Formats: sequence, C-alpha cells, structure tokens
Amino acid sequence: SLFRSPLPLFLVGRTGEALSRGEDAEICLRLALQGGELRYEPSLHVSHLLRPERLNWDYVLAARHWYGRAEVVLRIYHDGLDRNIPLSYPARLSQLEKKLEGLPPPAGSGRALTDSGLRLALKRNYLLGQRQGLLEMGEEAFAAMRRSVMAAFPSAFPAA
Repeated sequence: SLFRSPLPLFLVGRTGEALSRGEDAEICLRLALQGGELRYEPSLHVSHLLRPERLNWDYVLAARHWYGRAEVVLRIYHDGLDRNIPLSYPARLSQLEKKLEGLPPPAGSGRALTDSGLRLALKRNYLLGQRQGLLEMGEEAFAAMRRSVMAAFPSAFPAA
C-alpha cells in the first residue's frame, strides 16, 4: 500500500467548474514523509492537451488562486519535510495578512502589466487563495487537520 496511514486525502483534483487541485502533490508529500523517494526522470515526456478556453490570463490567475488554496494543506506536509512544527491557524493567518499588506498595489490591467506586474498579480492571487482557503476551512477544522497530519507522520515533526 502506498500509505501506511488511514488518514484520508484532504485535497481533490478539479471537480466541475472548480479549479481545486493538489491531490497529486499531497500524495507525493505523503510518500516523501514515509521515507519514499521522488525522482526526476529527464527522459520522461508527457503531453497534456489544454482546451483553448484554458489558455488565457483569467484562467491562469484563477488557477493560481486555487494553487494557493491547496497550499493551506500542503504547507503542513512541507513543514514536516523541513522538520518544522506547522504554524497554528492564527499564526498562518497573520503571516498571510502581513505578506498581502507588503505587496505593492496592482497597476494596470492584466494585458498592460510589465513582467514584474504579471508576477505580482500571480503572487497576489496565490496569497489571496491561501487566505480564502484558510478562512473557509476555519480555525477548528484547520487545527484538526494539522493534528491529524502530525499524528499520522510523527517522526517528521519535532516534539512540540
């Protein structure tokens, strides 16, 4: 079995119109926390066909927002790989608010932005996605998920 844990996955792939994502990353991070290896294979080539409606700036910004939402969960696994205790809900929310406050205001529309403006718009949507995902999850559910992940992979997290 890939997982030696009864812990269900917290993330799901795209469903319907929602651009939810992250289940593949969650699976890989769990494998790594169990001591498995993730490898890059340069000879592997993958073709991924995209519908034309997904090849525009609005879709890219929306996808970046949903990547941010997935990061609410994935950050806990990353903390385990880095041997850190994951931040609590209030600390995570405060950290996100500070990052958002530190961003310069957006200037212009998506098609008129400079390269740095485009990167800033992507970063803003990513952070906004994290904040929205965290707020929608709520403190109690976040704390329960954080405890569950830390209990499922105890050797990955330092003692609190």
